[in-house]
Amino acid sequence: MILRKGRLKKDQIKKIAEFTSSIEEDRALAFYDIRQSVAHARALKKAGYLSKKEFKEISSGLSDVKKKLEKDPGFFGSGHDDIHMAVESELGKAGEKLHAGRSRNDQVACDVRMYLRDAVKEIVKGLDEVGDVLEEKISEPGIAGACMPFYTHLQRAQPINLGTYLELYRCWFSRDKERFIQLNKRINRLPLGAAAGASTSIKTDRESVAKELGFEGTIDNSLDAVASRDHVIEFACACSTIGTHFSRMAEELILFASKEFSFIDIDESIAETSSIMPQKKNPDCLELIRSAAGKLNGNAVSILTIMKGLPLTYNRDLQNDRVVFDSARTVIGILEIMPHIIRNISFNLKRMSDAAREGFTDAADFAEYLVSKGMEFRRAHRIVGELVKEGIERGYENFSDYPVKEILSRVPRAEEDFRDIIKMEEAVARRIRKK
Repeated sequence: MILRKGRLKKDQIKKIAEFTSSIEEDRALAFYDIRQSVAHARALKKAGYLSKKEFKEISSGLSDVKKKLEKDPGFFGSGHDDIHMAVESELGKAGEKLHAGRSRNDQVACDVRMYLRDAVKEIVKGLDEVGDVLEEKISEPGIAGACMPFYTHLQRAQPINLGTYLELYRCWFSRDKERFIQLNKRINRLPLGAAAGASTSIKTDRESVAKELGFEGTIDNSLDAVASRDHVIEFACACSTIGTHFSRMAEELILFASKEFSFIDIDESIAETSSIMPQKKNPDCLELIRSAAGKLNGNAVSILTIMKGLPLTYNRDLQNDRVVFDSARTVIGILEIMPHIIRNISFNLKRMSDAAREGFTDAADFAEYLVSKGMEFRRAHRIVGELVKEGIERGYENFSDYPVKEILSRVPRAEEDFRDIIKMEEAVARRIRKK
């Protein structure tokens, strides 16, 4: 082991070495560590700490490691402390100079930022695609203006347009995108040069390194560079929010696909069946999306708990911030399949429209109609509620089932126009906010 040649002379107990190693979690950082090391070597050469020959040997060695990893992602076995030492072990004599002016503390902080920066790009791209597919679905003939019931307390409330319902998800995902774009500004700062946390007397051109690695600037406080994981917490929490959004969407679609609702049909290409019940067409992919929120929430809580009360600056506890990689992979995986799911869902527009008329979903519109005629809202609410109760006992589904003459004789301020006012399509159109 590279590090056990000075202060520590004894071989490490195998089980301890296995327990403390992060090589398995670090594999996601391999190419970032190589790219970072090339930039650092160039900065050392520029500052006079490496000769041109040494820089060439190191950069060539790093290029060889990259090629080996491209060919075999498992090239590094499990016998390494971490990815940084694994890469360095392949660089020969010249590579022994590479770590000058650098600690694994700022090294891993830099790698993680580069990883998260690329993950943000993938997530934003995926959110754009999901938004585009939702827009395509809304634009399909008959979809936007179709009526459906919306629910509160899982009870039918009022009729709305299907377009309004689908647009809700676009609103969520648009804010998710905005959240990641804003977060990326805080991620995209170079910590390299902070060394273990107290900076280093081996000075390199940090601005040039930042530019080469695509960072927008540097982190000026060396303690902050290695001790802080705000960006990791924010990323995990942003993933948790996306997961919650997709979980709620999945739950809605699962309910709507059930026989009890029959609002949508899930194409066979995205469905599963039962191992024992031949009639089943199950929305397994949606169920897995729904459950992913639990894992994403757990990852966010894990990072918050690791950071809570952690003494400054660097502690090995931070090795476990890698759970954020799982959050990134999970969200990107969902975003990759969600467009296929949306495209392969069809709506039972007649069933949705019929459901929107049932259960006195026109009650609120009737009450507001009476208010528009000058009645106090509380009185209108009470009168309409009494009529709903009586109508249910008669087997009515909405106020159109009541005889017009009965409404006119029993409801103060009601006039002949009441039935047109509470007609579903007109009521929905009247409630839509104009831009």
